[in-house]
Amino acid sequence: MVQPKHSFPVRLGAFPVFDARSPDPVVDAIKTNFHQADVDIPSTRYFRVCYNFVDLGGVSLHWAHFTSGFHIMSEPTLADLVLIRLFRGELCVASGKDRFSASPGRRAALLDFNQRTFLYQEQGYDNITTRFVRAKVEDVLARLIGAPCATPISFSPAVDLEAPGSRRMAGVLDRVVDMFSDDPGILGAPLIVAQCEELLVTALLACLPHNYSHILRQEAAPAPSRVVRLAEAYIEANADKPLRLADLSSVTGMSARSVQAAFQKTRGYSPSMFLRERRLAKARQILRNAPPGATISSVALACGFASHSAFSRLYRERFGEFPSQTLRNGG
Repeated sequence: MVQPKHSFPVRLGAFPVFDARSPDPVVDAIKTNFHQADVDIPSTRYFRVCYNFVDLGGVSLHWAHFTSGFHIMSEPTLADLVLIRLFRGELCVASGKDRFSASPGRRAALLDFNQRTFLYQEQGYDNITTRFVRAKVEDVLARLIGAPCATPISFSPAVDLEAPGSRRMAGVLDRVVDMFSDDPGILGAPLIVAQCEELLVTALLACLPHNYSHILRQEAAPAPSRVVRLAEAYIEANADKPLRLADLSSVTGMSARSVQAAFQKTRGYSPSMFLRERRLAKARQILRNAPPGATISSVALACGFASHSAFSRLYRERFGEFPSQTLRNGG
């Protein structure tokens, strides 16, 4: 499908939902994304809204361009956590006792909708909204700390974008959004989609302050060495499937941080590095037996490597030759 040309920067352009000149589809989308919220669009003069969307499972990415303002009132719900980062315009937020404005480069909004929430935007704005399924976030958190969440996770709604953790979170988001913007085909690569989902959830938990941050800052005791062998066997058997750190917690019965600490202590590397090595080995096997017409990019994507150049560099470091050489020489 040929994408329309725009006079403004577009993100996630290969995943359009609509380019609307009337408010009806916009109101429907807002109601869907904000739990059947009450929506008011004060003015429809020169009205235009562009909306792009990528669903990664437990996380979704939304880019929107508004030429006019809106008012939203959302009732309490514990379904999602919503991070709103603006690139143009200003968003006023009122939730319980919290009152603040989000603006480009200064402040973002991280909403948990645990109470009635009001959003006001009087003029046009551009933003990227990242929606996290709360159950997914709390499941990953429970695997990291090795215990169920005693109370719902709660973040500070006003995110200072100049703070170091917020800058790291913004950097992770930019990399993921750029990845899908530059190469839409990776949405069809399950290993990469799973990696991106876990990366975003883990970054949210590690970078932005919440009521469990103090536990995550504590040093985790390493799991027994037998746990490392069990985790390695599981990774070896499932390297061709989407794998998450939480899976190792389920398999071993230990917290994910304890498994990570045990790998570092006994092996000197992380579980993710071991998984990468297994996937490089799988890529080499595929390249040696590739059918005519096979490409380096298709093999890289199938084995969980989104970047052709990074895959080639890692492959050469591991095997002493480029993937193209292995493909050319065959078995």
